[in-house]
Amino acid sequence: MLSEASASIQDVQASYTFSDADAVARFLGDNASLIPVLLAAPQAIADHFEGNPPLALECVSDPGDMGPDHLRLLILTALPVNDALDRLHQLDTDWLYRVLPSTHQKLIVDVEFV
Repeated sequence: MLSEASASIQDVQASYTFSDADAVARFLGDNASLIPVLLAAPQAIADHFEGNPPLALECVSDPGDMGPDHLRLLILTALPVNDALDRLHQLDTDWLYRVLPSTHQKLIVDVEFV
């Protein structure tokens, strides 16, 4: 039987590609407040980036830190750079700034051009 945290991480994994599944799962286990934000993010992103672009999660660390201290949510897109950055800015304004307090500054949302 799965624990509630494990089930929630599996729910997140259904919407994202994890760059390192073990590292992302550990990070989410240690920062469970991110899970509801990550579960809501695909719809917020779809509202700004048509076509439900693929999404990825990766752990990132500041240089010199012993372990990951942020989770980066990447929106994979082939949009022109200016269009993608405009949409990202609008996503920040409409959604991310509203949920930012619940992320405890542990989430970075960005675009990756494919």
